[in-house]
Amino acid sequence: MNPIEHKIREILTQADIAVDQIGSNDDMTTMGLNSLTLIKSMLEIIKFYDLEIDEESVEFYNIKTIQNMVDFVSANVAEKANA
Repeated sequence: MNPIEHKIREILTQADIAVDQIGSNDDMTTMGLNSLTLIKSMLEIIKFYDLEIDEESVEFYNIKTIQNMVDFVSANVAEKANA
């Protein structure tokens, strides 16, 4: 597990999400998590990594798996590093 996925799972755990029962590519919305919980978790992740995200570029409805979150953060961290 890479450090970004580890941190994401830690943040999701703080939101009372049983991440030990969720695979990286499992659709969390079909496992009983609502979109509001996912959005709040993503906002925490964005805050932790101090990312500046353009509202128009964020498609939260496409972030349904832990791997989606990892990909999203990885891309934005790389973009921030190259800026």
